[in-house]
Amino acid sequence: MIVLNQLRFANEIAERPGLNIPKGEKVPKQEIEMAIKLIDQLTTKFDPKDYKDEYREELISVIKQKAKGRPSRKKGNAPQKTKTDDFMKVLKTSLKKESYLNTFSSLS
Repeated sequence: MIVLNQLRFANEIAERPGLNIPKGEKVPKQEIEMAIKLIDQLTTKFDPKDYKDEYREELISVIKQKAKGRPSRKKGNAPQKTKTDDFMKVLKTSLKKESYLNTFSSLS
């Protein structure tokens, strides 16, 4: 089972009573090991206070500009299409590369 959580800013976090996680099918051992390896490689200390809600700030700015009768400006570029359809292959390659780099960096 994969659980996807949206990151929240400190002012959006509320206490929740216990989680009700549904029962699911058995997951192959290889997928569990790959998931744990990926999580271990990407795990860092997280404090929501270290981040600010830039989207909300930008949105409020646009609303204020429009309320004053000024046109809003577009910011950034449209997302680019990815070059692959096989994300599992890309993930496995990334994990192998990371393991290879970690093996040799620990020797120095």
